[in-house]
Amino acid sequence: MKRYTNFSKGYIWIQPEAPAPEKKAAQVLAEEIGKRTGILLPICTESLKDRPFVFVGSRVPEPLARNLEGLDAPGKEGYRVWVEDGQAVAAGADVRGCFYGVGRLLRVMKWGANTLEFPKSYAGSFTPRFPIRGHQLGYRPKTNAYDAWTPEIYEQYIRELVLFGANGIELLPPGTDDDGAEVLMKTDQMEMMRFLSETIHSYGIETWVWYPNMAEDYSDPETAAREEAERRKVFQAVPFIDHVFIPGGDPGLLPPKPLFAWSERVAKILHESHPEAKMWVSPQTAIPSE
Repeated sequence: MKRYTNFSKGYIWIQPEAPAPEKKAAQVLAEEIGKRTGILLPICTESLKDRPFVFVGSRVPEPLARNLEGLDAPGKEGYRVWVEDGQAVAAGADVRGCFYGVGRLLRVMKWGANTLEFPKSYAGSFTPRFPIRGHQLGYRPKTNAYDAWTPEIYEQYIRELVLFGANGIELLPPGTDDDGAEVLMKTDQMEMMRFLSETIHSYGIETWVWYPNMAEDYSDPETAAREEAERRKVFQAVPFIDHVFIPGGDPGLLPPKPLFAWSERVAKILHESHPEAKMWVSPQTAIPSE
C-alpha cells in the first residue's frame, strides 16, 4: 500500500485577504520546500482543480474545513494539520499557529532532489505547552549567537526557531556587552538590531529587548541623563518592541529599591515610542535590599 502522495505538481493555497504574517507562512513553506527539492510550488489565492495543494491559514474555507471537525480545537498559538490523498491543511488557531503548522508539515513530508511527497494520511491537533518560548540572539562576540553572522544567516536562524515553536526573540542593544564591536561584524550593531526587529515582526512573533544597567552610579544626575538618552535613541530606532527585560545584575548591580525606580523611568521612555510594550524586571543581584 502506497504511504505517500506526490505533491511535486501541487500548489500552496491561501486566502486572498490573509494577513501579512499568514502570507509569510505560505512563502516560508514554498521557500523551504524549494531549498530541499528544487521544486517551486506556486502560491495561489483560489482553489485549482485536480492538483495537489497545501492550504495555509487561520480561516479554512468550506468544504475543506469539514475535514478538521474530528480534530480537537487547538488552544492559543495551536494548530491542526490534516493530510489526505493529495490535500493538506495547516490551520492555525491564530497567525502564529500557521507558522507552527507549516513547521509540522515540513517535518512530516518526504523529500529529495525533484521529489516532494506528503503522507497519504496524517492528522493531528497541537497546542504549545508553555506560553513563553523564546531565545536570546545577541549580535556580539558570545556563543549564544555570532558576531560573524550576516543578516541573512540571522533570518534563517529565526525562521527555523519559529518553525519549531518559538514565539519571541530577545535582542541586545549595542553597548550592553563587556566587549565592544568586533572586526568580524558584517553590519553595524544598531542597524542589525533594527533589521532583526523587523524580521521577527514579519514572522508574527514578539521582539524582546534585554537591557542591563551598565553604568556604575544611577543616582548621579549626569549618568542617569546620559543613560536615558541612550535608551531613548535605541527605542526610537527599533521599530518593534513588545517587552523590555531589565536584570538587576549580571551585569549591573542595582539593589531592588533603585532598580525599580530606574525601571519606572525606563518604562516612561519606552512608552514614548512603544506605548503597548511591557516591562520585565529580574532582581538578580547579591547586594542586599535597602
